[in-house]
Amino acid sequence: MSLNIVVCLKQVLDTQLPLQVDESGQRAVQDAAQPVYIINPADLSALEAAMHLKVRLGARLTALTLGTERAVDVLRHALARGADAALHLVSEKEELDVWTVAEQLSSTIAGLKAELILCGDSSLDGASGLVGAFIAEQLHLPLVTRAIQLELLAEQRKLRTWRQMERGARAIVECPLPALVCTSALIAQPQYVSVYRLQHTDNSRIERIAISSVKNPALPGCTMGGISAPRLRPRKMPAPQASLSAAQRIRFLMGGAQPAAKPESKLVEGSTQEAVERVVKFLQERGLL
Repeated sequence: MSLNIVVCLKQVLDTQLPLQVDESGQRAVQDAAQPVYIINPADLSALEAAMHLKVRLGARLTALTLGTERAVDVLRHALARGADAALHLVSEKEELDVWTVAEQLSSTIAGLKAELILCGDSSLDGASGLVGAFIAEQLHLPLVTRAIQLELLAEQRKLRTWRQMERGARAIVECPLPALVCTSALIAQPQYVSVYRLQHTDNSRIERIAISSVKNPALPGCTMGGISAPRLRPRKMPAPQASLSAAQRIRFLMGGAQPAAKPESKLVEGSTQEAVERVVKFLQERGLL
């Protein structure tokens, strides 16, 4: 089955390093002189899943990203991993709203005649999970989210997808091609790409396309209202029970005594008459009746 696959990749800040909110309150920045950027983990897993399809089916794989000049490193990694082509939509602005990003990506994807578009279900920075849905809306394609496994049905030209649900449940979804799939980071384990292959990647294979940062006033936009640091939560500490005496509480706080055991509970089983008799007997033994 001849298949044309497009994988959307994004470059994000490495969240393993300390982050803080800038003065504008609109974006997170790294507390370092030279920020470290990585490929979004969910997008990297989507690239690995696309590589598996490429190897099995002989598909053509195109990597696509939108960003500033430094985002070219994402495409160099994709080419070193085995992508056939790479497209870089060069933006002058550091941050674009998700609708504008989806608009630019969808217009490029439409010209590639892709039958399968893969992207991560969310990114580490904005984590909105909206870009994939907006692309599918603008291209009028079926959308499958939280995918953890893919299977192509060549004869029916359909895609069978296993979706991750709550509490470990799985849902199997089939849709016709072309389609867009937002993959989870669990769909594939990215393989290591050697430094040698990265250094010897032919940058001339990366096609650069300059885009305009001016929004189309006829289309709705998404505006970031602001972000903030996570709320500090107090550390939970064990407290002595209220039934303990003052001396027992002090010993408990000093670590010299354990709290009193919680009252035991009993479950009364049997018929209604038997349960009533056992409850009455229990109350009489305790001197409550």
